[in-house]
Amino acid sequence: MSSVVQRGALLFCLLASIPAVSCSASESSPATWSAGAQDAGGDAGQGGSSPEASPCGANLKMCGSQCVGIGDPDYGCTATGCFPCSIPGAYATCLQGACALDECLAHHADCNNDEADGCEVDLLTDAKNCQACGNECPATSWGTPNCNQGSCSYVCLAGFAPCASGCCPSISSSPGTLVAGRAHTCVLTSAGGVKCWGKAVEDGSAADSHVAIDVPGLASGVTALASKDSHTCALLQNGAVLCWGDNTYGELGNASSGNSSATPVEVQGLGGAATAIAAGSGFSCAKLTAGGYACWGRNSDGQLGTGNKLDSNVAVPAAKLAALSFVSTGGAHACGLHNGGIQCWGNNQLGQLGDGTKISRLIPADAYNLSAAGAYAIDAVAQHTCAVVLDGSVLCWGDNQYGQLGTGSAGGSQAYPQPVIDVAGKAAIVASGSRHTCVLLKTGAVQCWGAGGQGQLGDGTSTDRYTATVVPGLPSDVVSMASGELHSCVLAAGGKVYCWGANGSGQLGDGSTSTRPSPVAVQGL
Repeated sequence: MSSVVQRGALLFCLLASIPAVSCSASESSPATWSAGAQDAGGDAGQGGSSPEASPCGANLKMCGSQCVGIGDPDYGCTATGCFPCSIPGAYATCLQGACALDECLAHHADCNNDEADGCEVDLLTDAKNCQACGNECPATSWGTPNCNQGSCSYVCLAGFAPCASGCCPSISSSPGTLVAGRAHTCVLTSAGGVKCWGKAVEDGSAADSHVAIDVPGLASGVTALASKDSHTCALLQNGAVLCWGDNTYGELGNASSGNSSATPVEVQGLGGAATAIAAGSGFSCAKLTAGGYACWGRNSDGQLGTGNKLDSNVAVPAAKLAALSFVSTGGAHACGLHNGGIQCWGNNQLGQLGDGTKISRLIPADAYNLSAAGAYAIDAVAQHTCAVVLDGSVLCWGDNQYGQLGTGSAGGSQAYPQPVIDVAGKAAIVASGSRHTCVLLKTGAVQCWGAGGQGQLGDGTSTDRYTATVVPGLPSDVVSMASGELHSCVLAAGGKVYCWGANGSGQLGDGSTSTRPSPVAVQGL
């Protein structure tokens, strides 16, 4: 307190002829007064007193060192109290000697109709009352609803991104955390490293492993994986791509062909950093930061998207794929996402391009009636293709010899996309093997269909199933999935992997080579 204020307070005391009142002032506390024996219950420490003892006059009270009006909500509502009226999220008023709610602060509301807790809801941040009372942001399986400035949004788990229905697999990274080839499986670890198990290299130049082991040179810095048949590729943080395994057709992209590699080698000719990768049967592709795609390996059916049928053992520009947002590569064909629809190219002998014909194509063509389906997940494999569209349904087309299309029967093929029967909810990820297909639902459940002779449907039997069938015994926090030729695996949020199906090369990772018709945990993770 300044010396001027101190002198003013002392002068007030000298002029006041109230014997019972004493005054004091110091540098460390404001001028206060006390009513002594005449105090009618006021708290001197708060500057409160009874009206009779107050030196402020009628309808005033002393709060600290100043006189204020009795009933002023800034200083309470009673003759003695000096605490301000405070109601959460609201302006307060004084009504009949008690603090009462006057009106809500901007963007606040009394959603429970109980004035005792004021305007308890912030409509800009409350996910259960976003912008308006009762306007709850919908729940999502792989994330948390969030109200941001009055609009619903989501905080999604790793590998998932906000989408129209909540959190969906991010097409830039999932699939990409868990991948499966013909007889091997790999997973991206939380440290950004890579572990694999099963058949090492098709020509036997490295030993198989029946449990998960580290890939040499890839302990960290990996952001995504891709695998199909007998080779695997990894995308690094700096945009480089490394591949290993079979190299019969130049699918490793290291400027050689025919020489497999048990250790990762860098893809040549990318022409810039990559942001996503895909691996097919004898070929691979990468999406580039600068836009467009580069592909390498086998091109017997135009699957590289170059508009010709020339193989390449280094990455070459895939000019025909420039308009696609994501690419999935299969046997001798591939498909990509385009403005919510799907376009496919390459071999079409069994209708795997989904355009209603069996004519192979060197450039992408629209899959029938899917141009505005809102497709967000796709998997091309061997000779069939499956996709998940915005309403959560699953569509498949191509070879159906083993019932892998899920249409209720086996045999023949379908050149038009067909709905899978008995999918028990909205789907998130689809993963296809050569003879079977599996889907991860937004509930966390997994269903499979197609050939089951090697236990690859995971239902505890070796029975073929022609409609979607639940895989029992899995944890509830499955976040990714992959299917090899005759096996499938899922990744749980905590990093554990569970696999089932054929296991002749140890591709299930349970330490054995025994076929497993039900999920088993991978060892070594």
